[in-house]
Amino acid sequence: MSGLEVTAVVDRGAYRLDVELAVAAGETVAVLGPSGAGKSTLLDVIAGLAGVTEGHVRVGGRELTSPRQVVAPQRRGVVLLRQDPHLFPHLTARENIAFGLRARGTAKTDALAEADEWLTQVGLADVQAGDRRPRELSGLFGL
Repeated sequence: MSGLEVTAVVDRGAYRLDVELAVAAGETVAVLGPSGAGKSTLLDVIAGLAGVTEGHVRVGGRELTSPRQVVAPQRRGVVLLRQDPHLFPHLTARENIAFGLRARGTAKTDALAEADEWLTQVGLADVQAGDRRPRELSGLFGL
């Protein structure tokens, strides 16, 4: 499968996350669940911020995570963009999205254009979310 493939077990003390997820290339997925269900842990594993006890993470067929190997977050081509507190409060959502691209050497104009594409792809361009700072986003969506 090209896209995202996660088959992982993460043990953190008494907590255990056992998850299987397959997302086709170009597909958009929402991760929903109650507090403590493992949503953030799953996203951390995909982004390379947490390892797995068993299993793997593959993107486009490339193995990014296994019990023996973890590709560094900056080398994955995967970005985890949280609402708070991991966004730069002085930047707009659009500028926060472009930040990672800029850090990897992408020209500012190109990075902002790609950020606009992502905002459109996830349905946020129509509500001008890209022009808002992080503190202004949550109320916009009733979160």
